[in-house]
Amino acid sequence: MDDPGSKYYNTQQREPVKGRWKSSENFSKVKNGVYDIFINIEYNYARVKNKGSAIFFHIANPTVSIKYTNGCVSADRQNLLEIVKWLDKDKSPMILQGPLYEIAKY
Repeated sequence: MDDPGSKYYNTQQREPVKGRWKSSENFSKVKNGVYDIFINIEYNYARVKNKGSAIFFHIANPTVSIKYTNGCVSADRQNLLEIVKWLDKDKSPMILQGPLYEIAKY
């Protein structure tokens, strides 16, 4: 849920909305397959308003030639399947994004 004016900001909610928020993405209504497989990146779990919300690692949109997201991370279906098989939550995986010189610090 991505409405910073709602007390439910950056939480996963089910419909019906009933005025609880003004903006969200309903995964069940997205028909291009990008949410067939997804991982919650758990960004901004402190729920700081306007810092970012609803950030997922999901399948890249197969219907567009330029692969980009609105804040999420994406990969093609097969690569994401391989990552899901490899991930081990007990090892506290993380996604690092940024210039290589910054990532190298980790």
